[in-house]
Amino acid sequence: MGIAFSCPQCGKQFDVDPGLAGKKCRCKQCGHLFSIPVPRPAAAGSRSHAAPPVARSSDPFRGPDAPLPPRRRGFEPDSEERVASRPEPDDDRPRWRPKNPWLTVWYSPRKTVRRILKKDREQGVMLLLFLYSINRFLSGFTIPPGLDQLTLVHIVFLALFASAIGVVLTYFIAAPIFAVAGRMFGGEGDSEDVRVAFAWSSVPSITVIVFQIGAMLILGRNMFLISNGGGSAIPMNHEISATAIPLHLWSLVLFVAALAEVHRFSIAKSLGTIVIVFLGLIVLAVGLAFFLMAARIVNV
Repeated sequence: MGIAFSCPQCGKQFDVDPGLAGKKCRCKQCGHLFSIPVPRPAAAGSRSHAAPPVARSSDPFRGPDAPLPPRRRGFEPDSEERVASRPEPDDDRPRWRPKNPWLTVWYSPRKTVRRILKKDREQGVMLLLFLYSINRFLSGFTIPPGLDQLTLVHIVFLALFASAIGVVLTYFIAAPIFAVAGRMFGGEGDSEDVRVAFAWSSVPSITVIVFQIGAMLILGRNMFLISNGGGSAIPMNHEISATAIPLHLWSLVLFVAALAEVHRFSIAKSLGTIVIVFLGLIVLAVGLAFFLMAARIVNV
């Protein structure tokens, strides 16, 4: 007699050969992987001495006395090797293979940020924010007229000081603002999550620092000077930053996706959060300008 059992997931009925007892099989209806139950031995008093009837084949090529092959209805048993190499549906192992986040954030920002949030939210955040702030300083700085005594060493110290201020502003002002604005759209991220979005979405922009430092080592302080004469009227660091506009735009795209991931909402809500923040900054700037104008008029 065969072993009658049902799939513990969907309840589909099976009847298999007793020789398959204890082996793994996969239900073709729901895909659940489970073991074929081993039948319990019958009690000693209930054993029958009569041999059970054996089904005979009606196939003329097999002969009338040939037993039927074991029935397989709705499933395919797997060997031990195949079972060991195939992950079970309820396996806790991630299906997305962990890779270097410095590379995956370029094309898969949401998965990268999700893994960082699960593993270590402080992973590389301080370093990335510091490098981004240095890059912004080197891209926008120009030696003012009358400060010819400003050397390259002074510029380096100014870059480090300005970068430290940029990191502090991102940590304690920008991140909380975007966290609060995201909650207006039903977001769940806090300030620490938003810092992760800020840091890892800036990777494309940070790559420009390689060219900025290379030009600074070659040209020195002349990189930040506005040339007088037949040369270009734009400092070299500004030209490098202008050619890297696609990288800055891609960082913005990554920030939209990363912000959506940390707040666990859609891209549209992420864009709405960014618009709300910038509108608030514009209103604040206009109000501050009116206040200063009013204060100047009163003093006059």
